[in-house]
Amino acid sequence: MQIFLHGKDTYTRNRFFFRIIFVMKLTFFLLTIACLHVSASGYSQKLALSMQNVPLSTVFRSIEQQSGYKFFYDNKIIRKTRKVTVDLKNTTVSEIMDQVVKDQSLVYSIVDNIIVVKRQVKDTTVIPIREEPADPEPSLLFRISGTVADDKGEALPGVTVLLKGSQAGTTTDESGKFNLEFADENAVLVFSFVGYVSQEIRVGKQTKLNIVLHVDIKALQEVVVVGYGSQTRATLTGSIASVDFKKVEDVPNTNITQALSGSVAGLSVTPGQRPGDSGSMYLRGIASISTLQQPLIVLDGIIFSGNLSDISPSDIGSLEVLKDASALAIYGSRAASGVILITTKRGASDKPKFSFSSYYGVSDYINEVKLLTPERYLEKLLDYKRLNDESYKTGGVWTPSKYSMSNISSYLSSYEAEQYLAGKSINNQDIIKQDAPSQNIELSVAQKTDKLNYYMSGALTKQKGVVVNDNFKRINLRANLEANLNKWLTVGLNSAFSRRNNSGTPANTFYAQWMSPWGKIYNEDGSLATFPAYPYTTISNPLVYALNPNSSISTSFNGVVYAKVEIPFIKGLTYNIRYGSTLSYAKVENFTYPLGILDPFFPANSKPSSANATGSRLRSDLNTQLVENQLDYKVQLGANGEHSLALTAVVTKQNDNRTNNTSTASNFFNMALGFNQLSLGATQTNTDITNKFVNQGAMFRMNYGYLAKYLVTATIRRDGYSAFGANEKYGNFPSAALAWVASEEKFLKNVPWLDFLKARASYGKIGNQGVSPYATLSQILTSNYVFGDGGVPTVTIYPSTMPNSDLHWESTKQLDLGIDMTLLKNKVSLTLDYYDRKTSDLLYQQLLAPSNGFTVINSNLASMSNRGVEVTLAYNVIRSADFGWTVNGNFSYNKNKILSLRDKTDIPTSNLFIGKNITSVYNYEFNGVWQIGDEIPTGFKAGDMRVVDQDGNGVIDASDRKILGQTEPKWRAGLRNEFRYKDFTLSAFVNTAQGSISENQLINPIYMEIGTNPAVNMIDIDGGWWTPDNRNAKRPSLTYSSGLSGLRFYEKTNYIRIQDITLSYQLPKSLLQKISVDRLNLYVSSKNPFMFTPWSGWDPEAMTTTLNAYTQSQVRGGYPIIRTFVAGLNLTF
Repeated sequence: MQIFLHGKDTYTRNRFFFRIIFVMKLTFFLLTIACLHVSASGYSQKLALSMQNVPLSTVFRSIEQQSGYKFFYDNKIIRKTRKVTVDLKNTTVSEIMDQVVKDQSLVYSIVDNIIVVKRQVKDTTVIPIREEPADPEPSLLFRISGTVADDKGEALPGVTVLLKGSQAGTTTDESGKFNLEFADENAVLVFSFVGYVSQEIRVGKQTKLNIVLHVDIKALQEVVVVGYGSQTRATLTGSIASVDFKKVEDVPNTNITQALSGSVAGLSVTPGQRPGDSGSMYLRGIASISTLQQPLIVLDGIIFSGNLSDISPSDIGSLEVLKDASALAIYGSRAASGVILITTKRGASDKPKFSFSSYYGVSDYINEVKLLTPERYLEKLLDYKRLNDESYKTGGVWTPSKYSMSNISSYLSSYEAEQYLAGKSINNQDIIKQDAPSQNIELSVAQKTDKLNYYMSGALTKQKGVVVNDNFKRINLRANLEANLNKWLTVGLNSAFSRRNNSGTPANTFYAQWMSPWGKIYNEDGSLATFPAYPYTTISNPLVYALNPNSSISTSFNGVVYAKVEIPFIKGLTYNIRYGSTLSYAKVENFTYPLGILDPFFPANSKPSSANATGSRLRSDLNTQLVENQLDYKVQLGANGEHSLALTAVVTKQNDNRTNNTSTASNFFNMALGFNQLSLGATQTNTDITNKFVNQGAMFRMNYGYLAKYLVTATIRRDGYSAFGANEKYGNFPSAALAWVASEEKFLKNVPWLDFLKARASYGKIGNQGVSPYATLSQILTSNYVFGDGGVPTVTIYPSTMPNSDLHWESTKQLDLGIDMTLLKNKVSLTLDYYDRKTSDLLYQQLLAPSNGFTVINSNLASMSNRGVEVTLAYNVIRSADFGWTVNGNFSYNKNKILSLRDKTDIPTSNLFIGKNITSVYNYEFNGVWQIGDEIPTGFKAGDMRVVDQDGNGVIDASDRKILGQTEPKWRAGLRNEFRYKDFTLSAFVNTAQGSISENQLINPIYMEIGTNPAVNMIDIDGGWWTPDNRNAKRPSLTYSSGLSGLRFYEKTNYIRIQDITLSYQLPKSLLQKISVDRLNLYVSSKNPFMFTPWSGWDPEAMTTTLNAYTQSQVRGGYPIIRTFVAGLNLTF
């Protein structure tokens, strides 16, 4: 099949548009009809079966197709049964099963949507033992005892034995024995144990019970979304991680990245700094040089083009992370950085279920940068004066009376001296701090009947940041509707609305760190002083920036309309069509007052005018439309259905339209209306940018299984992307995967400690299309040119980039080997993965000779690899009625290496080196501080940092640089402990990243202007600064300067973060039933209560990343990491 990207038939395009409108109208009409005919009778299925002399397996498949139930049985047992004849109409599943297993020596049980069929044994699960009971105590009517064992006959300790409808109960001891006394002659006992199917036993006149619990197969039968379909976890061939959002529903996560941080092995997450920030993510190492690729987000089956902050975490029903090439290849050219599948909630109860949740919390700094105290600042000022004294420099001594505290006020600026004499100092980081409350309110209603499934929710989130004038507000609305119009047609609509408000200009965090602790913040009348250390004007008051008007509002709508048709005349064949659209609109308006114009005490002779004010308005629009057609065919083959085959074919097309309009103005003659009247600015500019691109593709996938033991998946996808060169618009992305459920083999069947074991292997190719829509074309810019000796400027146009018609996809070939296992009666589950990813044809800007008329051209010029291991562990340490302890952990290690670069040579200017990590740090190495009396090289002096002479030639220059480390952590880990005692639950989650360094501008005295500006603050670490009397200091002198270009200061960014601690209490059901409430959970929680790191700045994760080489640095200022304490409740009724 050939796919055309750039059709020019207007009629065809219009016809496509009208078809979409028609489908939307038809869907709305069908949904309306379905809603009017909803039955309130709840979930109840009636089946019809008419078969003659057929195997039981055929009957089971027919029940599956009609009802949605799944069967679990041993083929060897079913093959030995006799054939049956069935002719039943309007009959329940139980009635059919009763008839077909009758006289077959079989028994069955229904657990949720799974029917378990097994051989009937002579020894029943409940064995009454006849003996003469002892005389009961006068106050006691009944006494029962017994044992509980698994289906292999081994005793089960810690099994919960409860009297149904009450809180009375006990647990089995180490031998599986129990004793219980009760006063109800109609008592029913409930036996439950983690990992096993619960049983209810009516006691009657029995005094002793022998109970057999069977392994709960739901964990293996858990349905996992895999993209364009779903599978049970037991039959997965790829590497897919699921995130249980129920574990974090009591944690104040305002966006998805906060919930994912540290939770998935191999997924590197940097949460947003400011309130409302969505953060960033990448999977299994960095796979590109020039593009920062986030994982592809697929929301309810449709590629999501909006902002992650638009998705409310409370609306998420399930979330899967696709990791290996087999799982990723279905999304082809956009899957190189991983795929995250998000499925929002649906109705699950036959009655309307209302859920209400709310929390209120407060936030504060988790740590403060260790700046100079007011006293240390004065010491620094004296040493600054001394070190700038020539006699002191040469002799190393000075007269004690010179530069002493007795006349310190004469060395301060006039504003500083005024504050010093008045005894008024400040805490630099406190002055920009505001009260930071956060509040969240959510309400939802959901229901599932045989005709309609719906989920509707609304949420309001309000959060203030810890920095003055940093605010966030979000409104979320969602409506998911699905109607079963008849046996073969289902239609649905998933829609979401979001409005985010980040209005407000925060205070300047860098100036807060940089200014003097004796600075003047407020004037006598309470207005803000412009320069705290006036007449020094380098550092402004950090609060004056919060006076600048700002409006930042974004609105988005995301909708998916779909229909599912089960073809009546071809059993197992279904057709799905989905139409998804994302519409978003963002408007950002700014107005910046000239510094000093709002200060009534600012010197009149230097006060600026309104002509120095600037204003801007940015409007951006996004409109994406995506249509997918999907065909699925599932069939069971063989005499007993031992062969399973599932085929999926998809054709998809997406149109993406983005526009940005920026208007700026300056030289205002009146500032009264700010950004609301940019026309008052004499100088105005307007910039319009429009981007349009098209993606389309076709995918085919085959899943085959034999006895659910030997599994094969094969996928091929062909993608087209309009942004690539005319010769390279299409790419093919194949993959294959094999899995072997070894625990089903005879030689492992009876291993007592092994419950499940599966080995996986996959190999495939995926892509990255991370280029701008017109990167392959020659782009045109305009300029003004004056011809001759003067006159009116003429607008000219000129080509700004060189075209490249051969620019194409970055492609990644990935091998993945994995093992999934559960052990010790489902007490332990373990997943191990090894991956090897090789990415070629990396997009990069190739330098050109000036004679070409261009400096660079976009080309495919490099390759790199990522190899790593991932471990995911879940361990039920203690399982009992009153107490439980579970541990969930993950570990990931990744080694990145550049394999090739253009011309096979390193690019030191971009920190790119063949054979090294892409985030390598290439700079000078320090070895202490030069001391008086050392043999100091030319260009250095005592008190300067001692730079290591790597080549030993006695000259310190650019050739002495070396690789000092990498900014990407070498390994990451997360660990969650959950303790349950009766109705109380305590959970704690720890997140860590190790093996990385990063530039910290705050400790660089050159960046901080320590040697040129006396009225600046600085970090006070490592024993302070060097002086002739403080030679053990690790920091240089206050007069340090360097003639080495690009010299930087680095610190380790390792951290251990106690990310979440939550204590919750669930009210007893016996109490809630009296007030018709299903669940009421109260909790207190803390986010980021503690962090341990050698990093001297605010947040070791909050880095500024440079696209060109993934080099990271902590810019001066940054944003503080915050700790949050909340109290909340979750209510369902």
